[in-house]
Formats: sequence, C-alpha cells, structure tokens
Amino acid sequence: MTETKPVGQVGRANGKTILVVEGDDLNRTFFVDVLEANGYAAVAERDAARVLELARERRPDLVMLGVRLAGTSGLEAARLLKADAKAGQIPIIAVTALASRQESERIVASGCDGYLVKPVAIANLERVQGTRNRWEGDSQRA
Repeated sequence: MTETKPVGQVGRANGKTILVVEGDDLNRTFFVDVLEANGYAAVAERDAARVLELARERRPDLVMLGVRLAGTSGLEAARLLKADAKAGQIPIIAVTALASRQESERIVASGCDGYLVKPVAIANLERVQGTRNRWEGDSQRA
C-alpha cells in the first residue's frame, strides 16, 4: 500500500520528493518523518515490486530502498529501475543492516548510488554522502 504523507509549507520549500521503500513499518515511518522535517516530500511504500511503477508515476528525485524486503529484493528492484528508460536516472540509496564489504559490492553492482547502514542516525539520513548533491542538482560534491 503506497502512502503519500501530506507536506506543509515548510516541507514544500525545496520541491524534492523521495520514494521510501522499506518493509519495516517503524523504519519507514522514521525515514519519512525525518525527511519531511527537513523539507522533503515523501512517498512511502513497503513493496519492492511496486518501485518501478511508482518511480515512473511519481518521478521522485531520489529512491531510498531497503535491501532485504519480502518478495522482490531491494537489489533486484534497483536493477530494474536502473535498466528502465524513464526511471533509470533516479539516484538510489540502499538501506541495509549489513555493513560487510560483500554487501557493499552487491549494492554497487545492483546500480545503487550509495547506501546507509541500519540503524540509520539522523545525521546520516540528512546528509547522504556523494549522492545528495547529485539529486539536489548542485554542481559541487559534498
């Protein structure tokens, strides 16, 4: 079930939308709340199988994608997104509980532009290294 939370005037300030795909209700709510508190609109989804459809429909500026999801894995969803002509340019940040080298290699190989390791600290969520500037349209790197 896709949920778009209403965003107030402050939330609309930067005009950016983030698609948050996370199977855990508590984590998904946390991500959405922090993003909205920082001025982003958020579309929340628990089902990775809907990522491509939602990316085409909503045209988010960024996708935050859980790696381990029921059904379609987040990494498979990332591969499908990156192969799509309409959605392939949307940056993807994977969210994982594993911080191993093997996991990071799998994330990069799937086409993700970066990743966060759970538990995600608010500071890390607010500043996604190496990707924030790309999806915000800045020309300088963080």
